[in-house]
Amino acid sequence: MDPFHFRYRMEPKVKVTERIREILQDVTEKLNTDTTNEIEEIKTYIIKNEKNTEIPFKLVHFAYKNRKPEKCSLYLNELLEDSDLILKEYIPPTRNPELEARIKKLKTQQENKDYKKMTKNVGTFKVHEPGSIGKELKTLNNQMIGVFNFVLTVGGAFVFGYMATKYAFADSGQDSFPLQLMSGLVLGTIVFFADLYFLVKEDMR
Repeated sequence: MDPFHFRYRMEPKVKVTERIREILQDVTEKLNTDTTNEIEEIKTYIIKNEKNTEIPFKLVHFAYKNRKPEKCSLYLNELLEDSDLILKEYIPPTRNPELEARIKKLKTQQENKDYKKMTKNVGTFKVHEPGSIGKELKTLNNQMIGVFNFVLTVGGAFVFGYMATKYAFADSGQDSFPLQLMSGLVLGTIVFFADLYFLVKEDMR
């Protein structure tokens, strides 16, 4: 917006008092031959001669600067003492529609960007579908049964090897405990690795 146009729109006015009217008349008499815009405007306000007439402050200031010599002792604040200063309500300029649309678009893009940033990790969480919990419990139950069978099988193999050696050397009269223990461990180890192989193979399917 043109700054001069803005200043003109926002220029304050003052109410014309008898003292102000007297100054205005004096300046028109002093500059009677002057045809400047200020003098012409001042004359129109003098002709109106209406009560509570409002006049732009710039004209009052012009008249004050060009007042008669005998009134040089009059200060501006004294001139405006009984008057009122009227300020026009500020009316903001109309914004460019293209600029408004661009700002709105950028704002929407930024909001979408922030939303995606906040929700980028939401998709990594596993969502349980109806019935999926039952399947997981069933799988866990099968795994526990498999582990139990694994321990039972290995333990059974160890006991079998241990007891078989004991009965085999029962009539020898010798202490067969070390041999029993070794036989149980060897047989249990063989069964352990065999079962472990089948468990790993089952999980890889």
